[in-house]
Amino acid sequence: MVVVKKKKISGTTIGELRQQEKKAAEKKELPVEIYDVKEFGEEKKPSPKHRPVGMWVLVLLLLLAVGVYYYQSDLFAEKQGVVAKVDGQPIHQSAIDGQKEFLLRQLPEGSRALYGSFLTDEMILQALIEEKILMGEAMRLGISTSDEEVSAFIEENIDDAGITLEEYKKSLEDKGASFDDIRILVKKQMTINKLLQEEVYNKIAIDDAALQEQYAKELRAAHILVADNEAAQQILDDLDAGKSFADAAKQYSLDTVSAAKGGDLGMFQEGQMVKEFEDALKLLGVDEVSLPVQTQFGVHIIQRLPLLPFEEIKDQLRSELLAPLQAQMGKEYVDQLKNKSKIVMLKQIESTIGEAKDECIEGYGLSPETIILYITTEDWCAPCKQMAEIARRQSIPLYIAEDGTDTSQVIEDCFSLRPGFPQFVCAGSGKVSEGSLTEQSVLKFAEECKNSS
Repeated sequence: MVVVKKKKISGTTIGELRQQEKKAAEKKELPVEIYDVKEFGEEKKPSPKHRPVGMWVLVLLLLLAVGVYYYQSDLFAEKQGVVAKVDGQPIHQSAIDGQKEFLLRQLPEGSRALYGSFLTDEMILQALIEEKILMGEAMRLGISTSDEEVSAFIEENIDDAGITLEEYKKSLEDKGASFDDIRILVKKQMTINKLLQEEVYNKIAIDDAALQEQYAKELRAAHILVADNEAAQQILDDLDAGKSFADAAKQYSLDTVSAAKGGDLGMFQEGQMVKEFEDALKLLGVDEVSLPVQTQFGVHIIQRLPLLPFEEIKDQLRSELLAPLQAQMGKEYVDQLKNKSKIVMLKQIESTIGEAKDECIEGYGLSPETIILYITTEDWCAPCKQMAEIARRQSIPLYIAEDGTDTSQVIEDCFSLRPGFPQFVCAGSGKVSEGSLTEQSVLKFAEECKNSS
């Protein structure tokens, strides 16, 4: 049980960062989402004075690694092995391999293995498909980015980093990149951002009522982090003796980020802190201080601070609401464009979409062992016809779902596939294999489906 000490402590500074909260919020997976590079640069970049040479390009490339948009294959001179086609435009395996190698070179050697496990061929291929579709849509709508805009963007980031252009170019060379490559990447990303801004983000409206509702969910606190209860009790004694919370935080807290600000963690939303911390905080009145609270980070003494005025943080609240809406609506927009595109998968890529409910597939007369082949009969998908012929020759439970016909209704009702053809689906497990398969691979997929059902 958390006990609350009813003592008023005055004075604290204003802060916005909490090192421990960031660690608690870290996830083991890197989601593929759409980000706005300009927004990232303005809202989340570290202080320019403390950013080392080359850090901007590292930050940008890490953004790309978690789902913005990658280099197109034209940055790699050698083109080998077409793995997919988007509206007739090829994507080469050499582009995937080259991008993966390039992105990993930007990381410190000790981090390459970790991020390399996330940078799968599937992730990079999907990013390339989306980039081609979005750039094609931007061209159709007459949206472009001038060389002057690219130069201004890069110069602004170089200035923010506190380095010269020559130092920046040297840092790129050290990472195996060229300045021209970066200009191509930035030009494409800025064009995609313009497209998303015009077609998606500008259509999102947030009124004051929504901002007030968000404001009501905000919390603000300061804390002092120590190693054990004995150290915490000594601090409480100092507070009882008249020492200010801010001074105690600066002197004792192991959280050096917030300690420099008198322990202030700034404003944050419910659910952002670890449970023990937040539960204790909610029991406090404004300016009250808790007894020691144990969390995975150590022992905390927590002070609840008054919220900043609504008008002062209105823009921050708007950004908090906009970010998830932009991600959601951006994804929906990309999915709509993908559904209208002619995507042919030529490389076998396996994934899992989740187990379908038995009653759903049974409603279509299918057993869990059934292999569903999802194809289009349009002439532009030659592999679809080849896979249908191969599958029909095998002694396997087979159901062919042709896009645009009644046979494809099972796909819409029971599964959630990415756009693209052909795709093999295990009805029971939800395992998916996209692209062209050999006869042996089809039989192996069917056997694995049978064993998993």
